[in-house]
Amino acid sequence: MRTPWRVAALACVLVSIAALGQGEERPWLEVRSPRFTVVSQSGEKSARDMAWQFEQVHSVFAKAYPWARLESGRPFVVLVVRNEAALRELSPAFWAGYKIHPGAAFVSAAGRDFVGIRNDLGGPTPNGENPYTTAYHGYVSIVLDASFPGVLPLWFHKGMQGFFGNTLVRDKDVHVGRLINSYLERLNTTARFSIPELVGVDRDSPIYRGETSRFLFDAESWLFVHYLFFGENGTLLPKLNRYASLLRNGTPGPEAFKAAFEDVDALEKGLNAYVTRRLYRYTQLDLDVNVDRATFRTRPMPPSEVAALKAAYVLAMREPAASAHALAQQALKANPDEPLAYEVLGLIADAEDRDADAADAYGKAMDRGSQGYYAHYRLAQLLWKPDNDSATLARMAAALEKATRINPDSPWAQSYLAEVRVRLDDPAGAREPARKAVALAPGEPSHRRTLARVLGELGQLDDATAEAGRSLALAKTDEQKRQGREMLSWLASKKLAPVMKSATPSTAALVATTTEAARTKVQVLDEDTHPCATDDARLCAWWLAESEKACGAGSLEACSSAGWAYTGGRTAPRDPVKAAPLLEKACTGGLQPACVNLAVVLANRKAPDDMKRAMELATGACAAGVEAACDLKAQLKIRQR
Repeated sequence: MRTPWRVAALACVLVSIAALGQGEERPWLEVRSPRFTVVSQSGEKSARDMAWQFEQVHSVFAKAYPWARLESGRPFVVLVVRNEAALRELSPAFWAGYKIHPGAAFVSAAGRDFVGIRNDLGGPTPNGENPYTTAYHGYVSIVLDASFPGVLPLWFHKGMQGFFGNTLVRDKDVHVGRLINSYLERLNTTARFSIPELVGVDRDSPIYRGETSRFLFDAESWLFVHYLFFGENGTLLPKLNRYASLLRNGTPGPEAFKAAFEDVDALEKGLNAYVTRRLYRYTQLDLDVNVDRATFRTRPMPPSEVAALKAAYVLAMREPAASAHALAQQALKANPDEPLAYEVLGLIADAEDRDADAADAYGKAMDRGSQGYYAHYRLAQLLWKPDNDSATLARMAAALEKATRINPDSPWAQSYLAEVRVRLDDPAGAREPARKAVALAPGEPSHRRTLARVLGELGQLDDATAEAGRSLALAKTDEQKRQGREMLSWLASKKLAPVMKSATPSTAALVATTTEAARTKVQVLDEDTHPCATDDARLCAWWLAESEKACGAGSLEACSSAGWAYTGGRTAPRDPVKAAPLLEKACTGGLQPACVNLAVVLANRKAPDDMKRAMELATGACAAGVEAACDLKAQLKIRQR
């Protein structure tokens, strides 16, 4: 049985509010469609109509993109008010910042998404535009965020918002891709960005930060998506779909764009011609006849829920926390067990860095049956300590289990649950949430590290090493790369354990030193700490095989270790041809000792170009503080005389 906030795709609450404080006392009515919840003070019919319209927009996405994740698990709260004055009364600080007030406002908060809509704008504008386009923008944004890992390229996100945000739901059909005339007028009267400029913009770019340039960016992003859907007789749409597929699989934006579209000059020429057209296509779709208003459920909404919902909306709109706090207290006065009110109090304390108060409020929300997944997830985070006892870990696991039941599409909650279960010595129970986290966000390296940890604990070391390698390949920051290499080192030590059981005491001690060195960030294993420096040929052969596997998976330390073995190991075959590419990979990745060893290999070739490169490598490593590189540099100078 579904709980009040766990309604399939999005729990949408449409609230019709005349005034926050001393307004009319007409009863609040909740209407639920299969995916949306409408709460209204202005009548059942209008609430049913609004829910029906959102169901039709949902159907449009399902038809256009069957792969889209429409079940976000996050409540999508839409407040529909009677007019602009009522909407402004809900969020005065927000509205004060706008010169021209839109018909709707969308904002995301922790665990919930809100849209405020005026209910007095009627049907389409004379130009055929949707007066509630901002509301649909919000829905589009949620679908995109749920469907793709990481942060989407901004042009794609904004372009898709504009394209689908102007969807018109009519009595007999749905129009998708109608023109946005204000955008088209600006594009015909202002110099546009080139396509490389457009696709390179992010939220920190000056273009996006400027009010005028941002409007132009939004307009051109919409036009570009419109062109990719309808331009060139539809031949570009498969390329757009390929681009989306690459992004879903974690391919970085620039690489995905190059792979999908290839000829940017041809796109630029086509887009320049497209903007000057007189006629533009749009798609006309049939209504989803399976959506029947008569089947929507209704119930009266108690005052405590109304006040708590207002509090959550006010807080999401970045209004003063005191306003949200007062509404939350009003809700608790009406019902001391109102869970959403405790969630709001937790969010306020969290924002003010009052961790203990936040954990207490989230805990009370959880104990009272909260259906907001974020409260459970955040409670588990606040309880985390490196030395948590089993009782605290069990409480964290319970909170995360509830979070993942409410919102199974949160990769972070799934991944965190897996980590906690590993800490509870339950790697078997951690496997499923770890795999779900990777499936939901395949481009996030930390989820793959978590899965590698789980598989490693389960003894599936080859699969674990493959995941750790993928994590390292996806890493973007130095910290992510460091964590990926540490995971590979940990897995290498797990693989080494069976070999050490049959090793001689001296060899076992040396290998233990080697493993500890890898864990403590020693970048290269030399003759003093290398298994191939022993007389145990079997151990050396095993180590070389594992090192080359780990190198292929992305471990720079493994590349350097194997490369050195092929040049200086006592029991490894001398093979500078094999050593060079291994050392080159490690050196290119920034391991200076590997650069020294590579310089030695090149110098021994004695070719002029190789000698020159060897001197460059030795000079760079010497400047970086590697003493052996300075000695090598001096020797190379003598050779050059």
